Amino acid sequence: MPTATPGLTPTATLPAATPALPSGRSTAEPPEEPPFNSLWLLDLTVSNARPRPLGVENVLGAFWSPRGDRIAYTTGRSSPGPPGWQANNDLWIARVTASGELVGKRQVLGPIFGGAYGWWGTNYAWSPDGTTIAYAWADEIGIISLRKARRETLYRFPPYRTYQEWVWVPEPSWSPDSRYLVAVLHDPPTGGLPGGTPVSPEDSPRFGIWVLSTDGEVAARLVEEAGMWALPRWSPERTGPGGEPESLIAFGRALNPYASENSLYAVYVMDRDGSNRRRVYPLEVGATGEVPLLGPHLPDVAWSPDGSQLVIPDRGDLFLVDLAKQQVWQLTLDGQAQMPRWVGGGE
Repeated sequence: MPTATPGLTPTATLPAATPALPSGRSTAEPPEEPPFNSLWLLDLTVSNARPRPLGVENVLGAFWSPRGDRIAYTTGRSSPGPPGWQANNDLWIARVTASGELVGKRQVLGPIFGGAYGWWGTNYAWSPDGTTIAYAWADEIGIISLRKARRETLYRFPPYRTYQEWVWVPEPSWSPDSRYLVAVLHDPPTGGLPGGTPVSPEDSPRFGIWVLSTDGEVAARLVEEAGMWALPRWSPERTGPGGEPESLIAFGRALNPYASENSLYAVYVMDRDGSNRRRVYPLEVGATGEVPLLGPHLPDVAWSPDGSQLVIPDRGDLFLVDLAKQQVWQLTLDGQAQMPRWVGGGE
């Protein structure tokens, strides 16, 4: 599910007897509309392979399981106004056969409507051990047990009011052991505007990086005022200097955290507890003393499968960062690259 595509806020009229969830969301379904898209499968290992339809329509987001044998997806309905959809906030899982067929389709969560900007949709992330899927709404983050088909809230926060036609939603990232989530969450304001004018929680410009444990025991802010597009990404597990397993968290940090929607970002890494924080891109300071351009919005980094390198998109090109050597290499020159992903299990 994209988090920054413009769209008006539609409203739905629900029957008086509609069952409501504690958060104000509802399970009532709006009227049927014509489909706006469908899900297809393309085998990249076969030369000149042709896309195959999977028989699923109105898909707002789809992603593979860690083992690559299942697909999870969420759906929506057509809407006459922008953004063109009304999210169902549901969750489906199906297995993909060797012949590219979708079988064993199972609905894990039924439709949920209402709540804070519920029409926009849900961001999901599958745990490395394959047992749990994290979810994020505009005002809430939590986990879904696939065995129990049950949703559990881990943390609630004030939704961010954009005053535009899009909705900000966190993008959770899992620790390698599937015990923790890291994500940017919207923090409440610490004070008012100049002159003493108060700031509502929804208008707060503060976004922090938080780590949450799946058992609900830990909810800690690791980085304050990181920016709404900081996009923390947990690394795969690797062997530390003493032979012990370790992992790092890569994240962006807005150069202007109080206007982070349009700010440039630098990329940092830190230990899983927030310590040993250091900037890894860009490595050098510009001639004027300012950090060179990065962004402007999405430092959407991709970890190598062994957790030793990062690929970072910057102004349409990709840059490789080697953490041990503290070196950066430019990989592309055409200005057309974005959303890098490693082959071999890296995030």
